[in-house]
Amino acid sequence: MAHVGDVENQLDNIETEEKIENESDLKVFSLRFEKQSYQLVVGTTNGYRLVNYFDPTNPVIQKGLLNESIKLIELIPKTMILTYVTTDSPNKVNFYEYHETDGAFLESKLFSKSICALRASTSRIAIAVESGVYLFSSELTKFMQKLHYVILNVPNPHGLIDLSENDFNAYLGYPCSAIKGEVEIFDCRVRKSKVIFEAHISPIVAISFSPTGRSVATASEKGTLIRVHIVFTGECVYEFRRSLTRTISINSLGFGLDSTYLGVTSSSTTIHIFKLEQPVSLASSGSSAIIDAITRTAEAYLPTEISKLLHQERAFAYAALPVPGMDTISMIHRIRNSSHLIVATFDGFVYIYTLDDINGGECRLIKNVAIEKDLVGDLHEEEWVLVD
Repeated sequence: MAHVGDVENQLDNIETEEKIENESDLKVFSLRFEKQSYQLVVGTTNGYRLVNYFDPTNPVIQKGLLNESIKLIELIPKTMILTYVTTDSPNKVNFYEYHETDGAFLESKLFSKSICALRASTSRIAIAVESGVYLFSSELTKFMQKLHYVILNVPNPHGLIDLSENDFNAYLGYPCSAIKGEVEIFDCRVRKSKVIFEAHISPIVAISFSPTGRSVATASEKGTLIRVHIVFTGECVYEFRRSLTRTISINSLGFGLDSTYLGVTSSSTTIHIFKLEQPVSLASSGSSAIIDAITRTAEAYLPTEISKLLHQERAFAYAALPVPGMDTISMIHRIRNSSHLIVATFDGFVYIYTLDDINGGECRLIKNVAIEKDLVGDLHEEEWVLVD
């Protein structure tokens, strides 16, 4: 006959085993970089994780809201306010102020439709549903005051939008065609459409504004060409070729904080880094003008498709992921007078590389960070930084 104490011990053991099993089954739903604070914001089945990589050799991980399954999450720049959506309430946005030891729930807001995406700047919060985008104020004096509702021309079930971080060049970008690669730029300050342009032939799958808000990068379903456009006109000023023939899925586009680099992640194991130096539409001078004149003359005798290749720059640098088959996002930061590539994966890891600003080439992996101690990776144990 079992004693009461034995039964209680058995129940405790079962609860402990279930807890361990749940932690090992941790899933990542959302990954977002907050560039200004050098942080990665992660939404998981077990709350949020904040990975601070200001010291790339010793990243610091903070976690909270462990009883929440967070589907979408965003950190409002220059604040400690997290905005997030849970899997249990997909039509409700929550606001939470985090601290080192604890946090405080601020408020929540219900919507009539499921929320597809969240974006935030120091002055605005963009909340996307399938049929449109709500714009609210993120300024503390008028927090969550409704500013505008942008009606989309086509359904946007995946919430493909981006919001410029710059308060003066305050733009919202999104696809405006389901069959072509058209992009619409909405001016958040005057609250009207700025420009519509055809960025690609195929439908858009990725869009990202530069930190200044003057440029916007795009990629299409085909995944071979990455283009950078002037926001005011839609003119293409950079064209980068990720591959000559192979079609793959683009996961993300990300400008560095100083707009010098553009990182591209995809379904391949290679992260491509393009350097924004000489726009294809800008006039040259001096000896380079002579080279350009020779190039233009040669183009006149070449088939159109071949001549186009002369204006398509290849990657300046690249990084190889140690494990294939994962969705990723990336960010390039200038830390301690040198450039670093930070790559986050949807299986719960952060890879930090050094980037050679002069020679480019292959980036060197210097740190592998697991957001949860139960996750297992490729590198040697002494190279891991784990949550305590």
